[in-house]
Amino acid sequence: MAFTAAAVAIALTLLVLPLMESVSEATRTHLRVPTAVWLDENQGAITGFLMSFVLVAAYWTMHHGAMRDVRRFTGTMLAANFLWILAIVLMPVTTGITIAFRDDPVQAAVYLGNFVLIAVALGWIQIETLRRPDIQAPSPGQWTRLGATVATLLALLVCFVLVVWTPLGWAGMFGMLLIGVLARPIGKLLRNRFAH
Repeated sequence: MAFTAAAVAIALTLLVLPLMESVSEATRTHLRVPTAVWLDENQGAITGFLMSFVLVAAYWTMHHGAMRDVRRFTGTMLAANFLWILAIVLMPVTTGITIAFRDDPVQAAVYLGNFVLIAVALGWIQIETLRRPDIQAPSPGQWTRLGATVATLLALLVCFVLVVWTPLGWAGMFGMLLIGVLARPIGKLLRNRFAH
C-alpha cells in the first residue's frame, strides 16, 4: 500500500505544476503583475487544480477504505490496483488538457473518462474483495463503498451530459454531489441483491 500512497502523493503534487510554471513565467519575464491580476488570469488553472485535487483525494479515501482490511493480494487485486494507479497518475495530464485547451466535448470525455477509469478500477478491487472472503473479512461497509463507486459512475455520466450538452459547462461538475445522495441506497440495493 505504500507504493500506491506514494503514486497518489506524486500525482497530487504534479497537479500543481501548471500553477507553479505560471508563477515562474511571471517572475522570469519580470511582469510584476498584482496578485489579483495573476489570480484572475489563472482562475481556470486554479479551478482545475482544486477540482482534480478534491476528486483524487476523494478517490484515495475510497481506495483506502476498500483496501483497509485486505489480508493478502491476489494477481487480480494487483492488476486492478495497478489500473487504479495508472488512472490516478494520468490525472495531471487530463487536468492539464482541461486547462490548456479550449473547452470541447473531447476534452470533457478525456477528463471525465479518466475518472471513469479510476472508478472502474476501484469497483474491480471492491468486487474482488466481496467475491473472495479469504482476501478480506466481509463487512457491511463494503456494500456501501461499492454503492459509492457505482454512484460515482452514475454521477460522472450526469456530469458529462451537463458539461457537454448544457450551458452549465464545467459548472456541471457539481453533479458529483450526487454521490453523497446515491451511495447508501445503491449500496443497500447491491447488498440485498447480491449478498449471500
